[in-house]
Amino acid sequence: MRRMLFALSALAAILLTLPAAGCSASPGGSSAPSTPAAPQGTVKVQAGTGTERFPVPMVAVRVTRCSGNDASATLTTGNDGAASHSFPPGCYHAIVTSVPSGCSPDAVANAQVDVKPADTAVAKFLIHCA
Repeated sequence: MRRMLFALSALAAILLTLPAAGCSASPGGSSAPSTPAAPQGTVKVQAGTGTERFPVPMVAVRVTRCSGNDASATLTTGNDGAASHSFPPGCYHAIVTSVPSGCSPDAVANAQVDVKPADTAVAKFLIHCA
């Protein structure tokens, strides 16, 4: 009986030291080397009215890459007149697509921003409200 317990204990110790089938022996649990995610930047749009630039909520701004017209995101400003979203580094166009009832965008309703890793690019828009 003692021999059997000793043999089972030895076998259990050996099995515990072997890596499980299909699992990695590396501490991270991943068999392939992981590549860090590309650093993102942020586009922040701000909409304001008047010389004091009071915030204007519910302004929709479409953000696209400078190199193409496919929409990357549409941001809608909140009560603080701002909205933001993360994007890969590069050149982006921000274009006002809608404003609240009784308001209209300034003659310049678009902006070009350059997104840099771990930085915030700001596009400011003037909105006229009656």
